[in-house]
Amino acid sequence: MTNKIVSLAVVGAFMAIGSQAALAAPDWAKVGKSTIHVFHPGAAPFEWVQGKGEHSGASGLKKGESCAGCHVEDGKLSLDLKRLASKELEPKGAPKTMT
Repeated sequence: MTNKIVSLAVVGAFMAIGSQAALAAPDWAKVGKSTIHVFHPGAAPFEWVQGKGEHSGASGLKKGESCAGCHVEDGKLSLDLKRLASKELEPKGAPKTMT
């Protein structure tokens, strides 16, 4: 029984020492640059998204696509920012980070 406890203690010590490397801060110089688009989910009613009038997201959603599937073109967001800022669809307008 004592041997098991000692063995577990030794294994635990090695795991604790080994985990220090996992907790070390990453070397950001080695991390490649990438652009991340933040897609604001919005407050537009689902009926409007599915409608055939001003916005027809129904076909994409039926295919299993997300909103970004239609609104990201050539790696950039494709949204009508003026419409978002007008508070027509967003009670508080577009997020301050949208450009």
